Amino acid sequence: NDPNKERIQLNCATKAQLTESSNDGGAASSIAVVMSTVNPLGDSGSLNFSSSRFLDDEEGINLYISYFVNTGHEREGNNYKSPDEGTFSYTVTDGTFNAKISELVIFNEADETETLTLSANIEY
Repeated sequence: NDPNKERIQLNCATKAQLTESSNDGGAASSIAVVMSTVNPLGDSGSLNFSSSRFLDDEEGINLYISYFVNTGHEREGNNYKSPDEGTFSYTVTDGTFNAKISELVIFNEADETETLTLSANIEY
């Protein structure tokens, strides 16, 4: 049972990959960006980042990035997750989710010394 009942996943692919079926179980993409929470998001809020892929904190959010295998990307097969510090603030206006990540250092799940630094404006 996955306790993360709320999940947004965005898979990113090149046009050529959309016709492939040989990478990562036919995912036909290079990278997946996943946000998961225990409860549905309200109209606005602030959640605490968690490194746990399976949250038990109703005030937590996990940001997870997977680089799929068999894509030729230098980071293929690596998975990165958010730290156990910092907050994620968001709003939902007229059905559009908005959030900004000024700077967030996420780390390789297998080797916690390798990191990626993210910044993004999210509108979904």
